[in-house]
Amino acid sequence: MRKFFVLLCLLFPAFSWAQDDVYFKAMQDELARTQKQLRIPNAPRPYFTAYWLTKTKGVIYESLWGELTVSSTDVSDDWLLMGRVHMVVGDKKENSHGFLHSHYYYIPNEVFKIGDGYDAVRLGLWGITDAEYREMVEIFAQKQAFMRQKNLADKSSDFAPAKQGSFLEPQPQWEELDYAYYEDLTKALSAEAKKYPNLEEASAGVRVLLSMLWYVNSQGGKMRLNTTWKNVFLQAQIRNKDGIKQRPMAQWMYTLEELPSKEELLQKANAFYKWVSEGYSAEKATPYIGPVLFKPAAAQEMINSLFVSNVSNTKPLLQEEGEDLSAGGFKDKIGQRVFAQQFTVEDKPLLREYKGVSLAGFAPIDAEGVPAENLLLVSNGKLLDLPFSRSLTQGRKKSNGHARVSYRQRPRAGITNLFVTPQDPLSQQELEQKLLDRCRELDLEYGYIVEMMPNAKQDLPNITRVYVKDGRKEQVYGAKLENFTSRSLRDILAAGDDETIFNFSEDSDPAHAIIVPSLLVDEVELVPTGKHPDRKPFVPKP
Repeated sequence: MRKFFVLLCLLFPAFSWAQDDVYFKAMQDELARTQKQLRIPNAPRPYFTAYWLTKTKGVIYESLWGELTVSSTDVSDDWLLMGRVHMVVGDKKENSHGFLHSHYYYIPNEVFKIGDGYDAVRLGLWGITDAEYREMVEIFAQKQAFMRQKNLADKSSDFAPAKQGSFLEPQPQWEELDYAYYEDLTKALSAEAKKYPNLEEASAGVRVLLSMLWYVNSQGGKMRLNTTWKNVFLQAQIRNKDGIKQRPMAQWMYTLEELPSKEELLQKANAFYKWVSEGYSAEKATPYIGPVLFKPAAAQEMINSLFVSNVSNTKPLLQEEGEDLSAGGFKDKIGQRVFAQQFTVEDKPLLREYKGVSLAGFAPIDAEGVPAENLLLVSNGKLLDLPFSRSLTQGRKKSNGHARVSYRQRPRAGITNLFVTPQDPLSQQELEQKLLDRCRELDLEYGYIVEMMPNAKQDLPNITRVYVKDGRKEQVYGAKLENFTSRSLRDILAAGDDETIFNFSEDSDPAHAIIVPSLLVDEVELVPTGKHPDRKPFVPKP
């Protein structure tokens, strides 16, 4: 990673400390004017305002069968400066925060292109601030009317006071993007698929995004943070012997460190294409209830869908219609067993790097300006704590600095760098043997190994059936998880020694990392999907 930062110092001398001061000065000057002067007669004043400026530059390449389909010429070669505002009107007791009505999505006002100078930044922020204030005044009135109508007297705080923090990371001068290398890498990755005649389509993509964040708020919070995102993704399509199309995808994400070598990435691509190609002779799934071994890529999806979602958004939004289904299901389960007893689960926002890999969830200051705290969420299977923003549930006294944002939501409580740690991890050989032993105890003919799953509620990519009698393995297609709930977290029998780091950007959820090993779950229900074969091509693949 040190070599990477040396390379960063070569290209953009325009990014000086003076330019940095211009951004912060423009943000703070407009912030002061907003808090002092922005008023609508007989309407609540701004109580809290936060500004984000994000400056990005990126390159994207995609290829099919070794030929380029998308290149860096399809994206801007210049830096793009974007702004975002989050405002709360009212006061600490009665305010606009945490309310969702039928015509309002929980998304802040944004401007996607701002000029680079002081005046341009102020004008860009002024425009979105005006729109944000009008919206928040309307939301404030609707929230108060809703609470009176429902006779609500919530004693918890929607936006509690909190000490503010500051984190100012030295600003690098970014590397010059090696367009020729990324183009060649992308083409080489998809070209590897030509070795596998069963594949009907194979594509690869490389995305590199350089990003800098400036953050200030009206109560003293301040942050400057540098991030890079490097994505390598592969996709392949096969039509198996029964005529069923399958299109699995693999993705690897890196942050501050350099990409793995071309040779290492080609090895990963070959392993992926080989696995997809072998699915041609896969057998059709049959109903199954029994133990399943989830390898790390599948285990992280299990943790994301069954644990992360349940500990996020710990205070439900008030809303006019129905309940807030995005609120975490564990919000009232502190002190109860939610995980297998042999596990500890921790959230570590202050950890930037782990085992030489940068972590996407690094967040020394949260999205509400509060210094982040490390959290021991689960010990011996029991839920001890939850992430909290400044929106508190009854009985909570303060935020623990876990307000998180994404491109689709305002600050809400969420995780950063989540570590799932077993007490006695097993080797892969021991783990597979434990799977077979448990199947034998249950008088089952076979068990299953799941390599990856795009989503716990969708059809699984091909999974591996392992026979108890002789250890023989075969691929199976057309299975989906049934009744896959948080109960499965308590049914984990064992874990592997293959702890793996998975990073996630802000594309949908707040940026975070999950560090998890393989997980053997005692009881999982798999059912056939019932898909019908696709029509065969009239002319074979050339």
